[in-house]
Amino acid sequence: MKRPDIKGVSPVIAVILMVAIAVILAGVVALWAFNFLDFKKEKADLYVFNVQLDATNDLISIDLVAGDALNSSFMYVHVDSTSVRAPSGMYYAGDRIVINSPEDLIHGQEYIVKIVIDNKVVLETKKTAVQ
Repeated sequence: MKRPDIKGVSPVIAVILMVAIAVILAGVVALWAFNFLDFKKEKADLYVFNVQLDATNDLISIDLVAGDALNSSFMYVHVDSTSVRAPSGMYYAGDRIVINSPEDLIHGQEYIVKIVIDNKVVLETKKTAVQ
């Protein structure tokens, strides 16, 4: 029995294996490059606040008008140069956070109020203290 000539099969298999290895290697390099360059985008939390300063009771009222659920564990409120930590809890649109002001509020005086969450300023506004 005569053997068929199979000399032409070996180079074809070698080429297929080389192409497969090149594709796998390119995939590994691309995966490494995307992780190295950090193309992943983090979803930013969005909040809409309404801030009121009560000079009579030295209170800061923060209404969460709209936005994502707010975990206030790492939330600070700055009034001019002083700050106070917000009470911990979960807040949702329509909720109100009431905080004792870190300084005596004077009726009619304008203050710069900053809300900082996770070391990011999410609101900076000028507010006038009312009675």
